[in-house]
Amino acid sequence: MILVTIVLAYHLHTSHVNSDDGSIDYIVSRRSNVTMISIPTQEYLVLISAQRDANAQEIIMHVNSAFTTLPDIKP
Repeated sequence: MILVTIVLAYHLHTSHVNSDDGSIDYIVSRRSNVTMISIPTQEYLVLISAQRDANAQEIIMHVNSAFTTLPDIKP
């Protein structure tokens, strides 16, 4: 099931079907035991698995901050 989440996130990021709605900033999927976070960048798809009760917004903020400090990766 995790693979389905990954494929969906990648497809939604690369698809132009939803271009009127804007680009996808991130996808959070909460399962019974884990939280899956997908964050697309211009060149990569960052996949994070975290504890179920983790603060997804805080994780996303930290990842975006880390990526903006790297010169060759743009969120």
